[in-house]
Amino acid sequence: MSQPSPRLETSTESSPQEIPSRRGFSLSRHLSSPGWTGLGLLAILALAGFLYLFRLEELGYNNEYYASAVKSMLASWSNFFFGAFDPAGFITVDKPPLFLWVQAGFAWTLGFSGLALLLPQAIAGIVSVWLLYRLVRPVFGELAGLLAALALALTPIFVVTSRHNNPESLLVLVLLLQVYALTKAVEHGRLGWLLALAGLAGLGFNLKMLEALVTLPAFFLVYLLVGRGRPVKRFLDLTIAGIVVLVVSFSWALLVDAVSPGQRPFIGGSTDNTVTNLILGYNGLNRVETGDGPATFSDVSLAGLAGPLRLFQNYIAGETNWLVPLVLFGLVALFTTVKQRLETWKTPRNTALLAWTGWLVSFWLVFSFAKGTIHPYYLVMLAPPLAALTGAGLVALWQVFREKGWQSWLLPGGLLANTLYQVYILAYYPGWNAWLLALAGLSGLLGVAGLVLGKTQDRPVWRNLGLGLSAGQLLAPVTWSLNQLYVTPLNPTLPSARPGVENEAGYLGNRYIWENVTQPAWAGLLTVVLPLAFLIGLALLAVWKFAVSKPDLASRWKTGAVGVALLAAILVGGFVANDRISARTGAIQTALTRPVYRNDTRLLAYLAANRQDRAYLAAVPTTSEAGPLILQTGLPVLAYGGFMGIDPALSPAQAAQLVHENKLRYFLVSSNNWFDNVSEEAGTRAIYRWASQNCRVVDPAFWKTPANSLENPWQEQLYDCSNIPT
Repeated sequence: MSQPSPRLETSTESSPQEIPSRRGFSLSRHLSSPGWTGLGLLAILALAGFLYLFRLEELGYNNEYYASAVKSMLASWSNFFFGAFDPAGFITVDKPPLFLWVQAGFAWTLGFSGLALLLPQAIAGIVSVWLLYRLVRPVFGELAGLLAALALALTPIFVVTSRHNNPESLLVLVLLLQVYALTKAVEHGRLGWLLALAGLAGLGFNLKMLEALVTLPAFFLVYLLVGRGRPVKRFLDLTIAGIVVLVVSFSWALLVDAVSPGQRPFIGGSTDNTVTNLILGYNGLNRVETGDGPATFSDVSLAGLAGPLRLFQNYIAGETNWLVPLVLFGLVALFTTVKQRLETWKTPRNTALLAWTGWLVSFWLVFSFAKGTIHPYYLVMLAPPLAALTGAGLVALWQVFREKGWQSWLLPGGLLANTLYQVYILAYYPGWNAWLLALAGLSGLLGVAGLVLGKTQDRPVWRNLGLGLSAGQLLAPVTWSLNQLYVTPLNPTLPSARPGVENEAGYLGNRYIWENVTQPAWAGLLTVVLPLAFLIGLALLAVWKFAVSKPDLASRWKTGAVGVALLAAILVGGFVANDRISARTGAIQTALTRPVYRNDTRLLAYLAANRQDRAYLAAVPTTSEAGPLILQTGLPVLAYGGFMGIDPALSPAQAAQLVHENKLRYFLVSSNNWFDNVSEEAGTRAIYRWASQNCRVVDPAFWKTPANSLENPWQEQLYDCSNIPT
């Protein structure tokens, strides 16, 4: 009897590793899973919680611009809906209010405080770490998922934004949810999941407008290429989804613009008092074209450096890019192992690979070539795709390393490139923990040597040694992230993860948060003990995992122990040699004992004593000056120039009307040339001329703090306009 002939395999089913789970979101299931994966995930989430929540209350309000808006939004439903900056609802913030609604919800529930405003971003950061694991694990494996979650949790700028009240942390979470919806839409071919992606994109738009849509073309292209159904169906699905994106995105904007300008606040950041102008101008083309903002802000943006290598510059690369060379080598390993046949291309693995690469490339292009205002903390949008590709790429690099062929040299080559790149980044900060450069470089080079010797000599002992030493590549991001537990941005509006204020100019330095508090002894040791324990545990886990994965290596666990011991010896030696941690603490506390924006108690006391029940405490040029006054008093302060002092929100005629109606008495004005690009008809220049011509100057001795070496450069004068005849 003849045997049946072999059946030709044409199935497009993925391998078991590539089949995504259909059981939905279940954090408890992952945490309760047996073995090292459940413990590893629990440890990473605990680490993220520690980094994002540790002494969070010490940071105060951080961005007082948004904090003032939340306080004002709690005063009335009108302020809440429009996102008003001040309690009187004179002007809005220059962003959609969705993230402020979230913060206001926490403040209403927990009471208004800095902690209540920062907490939702910290929670979003922790959830994002878990969600990234949940996205990477089904298609690239447990180890890849854990490595991806760990990489995101330790990205320095992600730590910063998870401890800040800017909207970036919430936007990252929304984009990760879009990736989840995209994978489900491709897997099931259902329009509902694609519409969920579209709705999430619209919500992201109402967090930070056009920035939230940068990845949408890439996500739509992924669906068009690898989605189920005929091409015509996929195209129609995308058309419907595009309509949903537009409806959800512009819903709030259209409602606001439909309201008469006299019945709502002025739209901060706009030039014509419409949200449409804000979308297309200040939060749109001005971010990618040459910005219209004051030149001083170029010191804190990436303007003037547009080009393909902009994000590799060492003075900004430390925000996110610690593992970029390994990611690039990992992408080579991932794409060279992709099955080329058309019937095997549409797999969950390739869908995920396209989605993460599309996200990364989209933001990389925008941030690299934009000529407008791009601040360093925007780079947090690169953190999730870099982390996902780090996890997937490292596993792929290890897999090809154990095989023959040119791909087997990708892992040692990538590790060498990554080591040199980290040395390049750290060389920009010679005055900040110089031991870090030596340890990162030494551990990386020894790791490369171990991998090469292990491969060429077929010596597992050297291979495992090199693997353990490779964990030293996390030393720099771990240390930078831990540094964020002790410092706060010198400019809380424009945060950065970069340390080392002794060689930082302008707004991007950091300062210690314990300026008037004796730092406990254990606080300095924390930056020594925690990275050391973490890296030792990580190296031990990695070596053990790979050792037991092969029966012939299971008996060689001592090899891994030797590698871990050597790494520990290097780290301990470097930390012990670093005797500058405590000394620098006192030096920085002494050098930086003032905030960037004035919080003048004498001015506040004078205004409060002489306001005489008028509606407004005072009128000031910018929200930066109004914010502290609103937060301390809860009273309306009119910021007639908006965020940067250039909004045409108040004309001289309107100012005179407020004075005549006995609603406003004092105007704080500036003669500084910062506002030279403001129109003559309205804004800070016009108000300055009107006040100087019609009001009387208040003697600075009554309201101004005596001058010192750090005198405010705004050249401000306080005018009393109560003498204007009605």
